[in-house]
Amino acid sequence: MFDSFGTGGLRFHLFGFPVRVDPSFWIVAVLLGLGLQDPAAVAIWVAVVFVSILAHELGHAFMGRAFGIYGDIELYSMGGVTKWFASRAVLRPTQQIAISLAGPCTGLAIGAGVWAAFEARGWPDVYYWRLTIFELLWVNFGWGLLNLLPILPLDGGHVCQSAIHWIRGYRDDGLPLLISVVFGAAAGVAALLVGMFWGALLALWFTIGSGAALRQQGPLRLRDVPWALLAALVAGAGLLALMRFTGRI
Repeated sequence: MFDSFGTGGLRFHLFGFPVRVDPSFWIVAVLLGLGLQDPAAVAIWVAVVFVSILAHELGHAFMGRAFGIYGDIELYSMGGVTKWFASRAVLRPTQQIAISLAGPCTGLAIGAGVWAAFEARGWPDVYYWRLTIFELLWVNFGWGLLNLLPILPLDGGHVCQSAIHWIRGYRDDGLPLLISVVFGAAAGVAALLVGMFWGALLALWFTIGSGAALRQQGPLRLRDVPWALLAALVAGAGLLALMRFTGRI
């Protein structure tokens, strides 16, 4: 199963998919778990993140295989990515949407399964078991739902991009990038409000990247203005709801 472990990271095959785990993945996972202030709890956190992100990427990989494309999986500092090999297969926007949704849906299914199992059997009293369950729910439900925000390069951003291509009948990345900038900025502010500074940095990074790509698209098209305003209203409403929920207003 395991092929190698060295400076290039851990390499192995799983269900026929090549997997590489970059050393930066472990470093960032540990850093994110240091707030637990308990080596055993940090180890549990790292294991949960590893299994959950790997399962997420397997969801993408299996759906891609169903449509005739193949890829390998890489876990790195920013999470995970499934890199597709060159293929003659031309995917329809609906197939691209299915591939993008397969990852977060896998995580949501894991979270739902964990919740249902312990609701039926009862929640354990042992601290580390309860911690493991909580972290499984947080990573698979919490991160899974955040990953569905229409921000590139998150899965939700790719779903938005493919949906716009599907509706318009041609590829046009201007509007998806504009929506990504609006929601990325709102997500960054929201993350700061709830004290998720790592999340705020990620949102800033995504917003800058989408903004740079948007500038390369040229001037904003008039037909995109109403959709941009709608995206701003939705993002603003979500931000106001969060501020109200956290007592900031």
